[in-house]
Amino acid sequence: MNFHVGRAFMLCSAALGVAVGGGGSARADDQDQGGTRGFFTPAAAFEARLLDGEFREMRRLSLPPGRYIANATAGFASSTPDFFIAECIFFLGEGMQGELSRATLGGSFGNFVTIPLTVGVTLKTPQDLIVACRGDSAVSTQPTTITAIRVDRLTLQP
Repeated sequence: MNFHVGRAFMLCSAALGVAVGGGGSARADDQDQGGTRGFFTPAAAFEARLLDGEFREMRRLSLPPGRYIANATAGFASSTPDFFIAECIFFLGEGMQGELSRATLGGSFGNFVTIPLTVGVTLKTPQDLIVACRGDSAVSTQPTTITAIRVDRLTLQP
């Protein structure tokens, strides 16, 4: 990397608050309150389980106070040719957040589908953002991820 490109990269990284160089990880319980910051739950080792008609927690992300745009992707599979429904939504505390998202899978053997979720939230206290899903009993869970980006301003439009 030439000097000018490297210097520009370092200046942009510093302005954006991006760490350059060595590894490290940010924890959701860190106390900094300013600037943009991201939180992520990578696809972890999981055990596929069958859904039922009740909402079940798929993944959880602990967040400090702030304004967030959050995205999640929940995966599902079915091994029968019949059609089935899976539904997901975000939860904060006991309440649903955002819109219920639904997918149909089936029609042939070995089906797979992902359900995307997006929500904007403002947290006054630390909370867990949860992806919860329900569906027909022949639908099995697959890995689920959550990403939350803290922003300085958040405008929710109808």
